[in-house]
Amino acid sequence: MPMGPTQVNESRHGTGYAARLAGWHNSASLWTGGPGTPTFSGSWIWPAVGLRSSSNDAGDGLGKDAYFGVQATRLAASTLFDPGYGDYLWGLPFADAVAGRFDSRSGSPANAEYSWIFSLDQISSSGGDFYHQSGSRLGGTSITAENDSYKAIIDQGVRQFWAPMYGGTDGLNITEAEPFRNSRMGSSTNVNDYAFNSVQRAIITVEDPESVECNLMIAPGITKTTLTDQLIETCRKRADALAIIDIEGGYTPETEGTSDFANRLGSVSTTVTNIQTRDLNNSYACTYYPWVQIKDSASDRLLYVPPSVIALGTFASSEASSELWFAPAGFNRGGLNTSHRSAAGLPVVGVVERLTSGKRDDLYENNINPIAKFPAEGIVVFGQKTLQQTSSALDRINVRRLMIHVKKEVSRFAATILFDQNVDVTWTRFTGLVEPFLADIMSRYGLTDFKVVLDETTTTPDLIDRNILYAKVYLKPARAIEYIAVDFIITRTGASFAD
Repeated sequence: MPMGPTQVNESRHGTGYAARLAGWHNSASLWTGGPGTPTFSGSWIWPAVGLRSSSNDAGDGLGKDAYFGVQATRLAASTLFDPGYGDYLWGLPFADAVAGRFDSRSGSPANAEYSWIFSLDQISSSGGDFYHQSGSRLGGTSITAENDSYKAIIDQGVRQFWAPMYGGTDGLNITEAEPFRNSRMGSSTNVNDYAFNSVQRAIITVEDPESVECNLMIAPGITKTTLTDQLIETCRKRADALAIIDIEGGYTPETEGTSDFANRLGSVSTTVTNIQTRDLNNSYACTYYPWVQIKDSASDRLLYVPPSVIALGTFASSEASSELWFAPAGFNRGGLNTSHRSAAGLPVVGVVERLTSGKRDDLYENNINPIAKFPAEGIVVFGQKTLQQTSSALDRINVRRLMIHVKKEVSRFAATILFDQNVDVTWTRFTGLVEPFLADIMSRYGLTDFKVVLDETTTTPDLIDRNILYAKVYLKPARAIEYIAVDFIITRTGASFAD
């Protein structure tokens, strides 16, 4: 066939339900080239989704119990699924600046039609059977039109129908390599941005400790302060979980922008300035620096991951190999690329930035836990501070996790005596549960000492009259070694160490 200008003229035959059920039958006249060029014509069936027209149109004797709406079988009387069903329902492309593009979001343009339209308002009845008839509501012959109420069709038991859920979207922007990138959430709120709202809803989902049991929370790669502040506040209100957050100022992944690698590295000084500006003072959160490089075993590629991911793995491996109240840091429990295993649970091969001693000090003084790389020892998590600025035992992760564990378990013990008599025998039962539990922790180096007080000095007559049992639990948490001081003294040759 000669190549040249091409044009298609088409006409559609059939209207209403029959046309939708059978599909549009199109005829076309096609010509190419200039005058005198032979022409030819052709026709095709334009596929469409069928609708059930009668409660008995399949001959199944179901009467009013049949499902109206879309019928996904090959033929009206068939029970076999139509394999082309998905193609019929696939959404039209989104519109853009090019005139005449289809748009399945905002209605049908001039050169397209919806493949099916169904409503229970179009159901009519005759001889005990029910029928879907297009235009019957407007014509006044449908059941709801005749009775002037939507309840009429419901009361007669016709309330089921099939509607396709196909070719939809999960709400994410498929043009984004990272739909939750921080750079697109600049001034976003839960009202105007799907990514912001999704993360915020996820945090809201875990607000209630009675609904969701956890002791750690993480939003990997999310550095938007509004969201990380909400995550921290959620953990503080629950009082039984620790948030591991990522902060601004460090490495920026390529999905966040187009700058070259050197311009995306970030810096310690910027990170420290950002954390100082936020003025956080909360023992229910912690953070780490910098990003690390791992090897993805599935794709055999090297990837950069946020430090919160590494910290989470370190918490898990530290608890598995020792106790949760041991510091998840240092070469014993925080080594990330040792010969036999990685504390992170991932094959860590590098860090975005190698930290000098001075930079590690700058980070740690501002409650940011360094991930350091040493020539001989390798990569290691080299800190375990929480984001609490006030100096106390709770400014360390191992102590905060110990307290979370103790409070949860003691709360469970307390629940076993709720609604029992507020008398000495019940008090003894409570202390009989708590003291062995704390003694066990002490034997495993979580505590250096403890004391449980529950008597008339704590639960006074006034509290008893108010149906309150009041106990005091005193704890001395074991501290982790973070600084080692060793004096080396040179003596004369004849000195005796026995002296």
